[in-house]
Amino acid sequence: MKLIYLEWQDAFGNHSWMTEDDVEDWSKGESIIKEVGWVYKEDKKSIVLVSRISIPSSERWDSFQYGQVQKIPKTWIKKRINLTKYVEK
Repeated sequence: MKLIYLEWQDAFGNHSWMTEDDVEDWSKGESIIKEVGWVYKEDKKSIVLVSRISIPSSERWDSFQYGQVQKIPKTWIKKRINLTKYVEK
């Protein structure tokens, strides 16, 4: 699997009561996530990223377990760097 670094813009919200000025100021903010993970699956619309892989001693791919799994829309991705060359095989 490819190891990558992503920066992506996440959706965010506020559940407090705000004045119009407060909403105007709040709406200018962004939530940028910086993350490293393995590409489990990818298509034209999204990428499925896993942050943890548990490799059993048998090293059979069908018995691996995955943690911190996320599906990120590609339109949210701002930066992508391939890190695969830094991982031992």
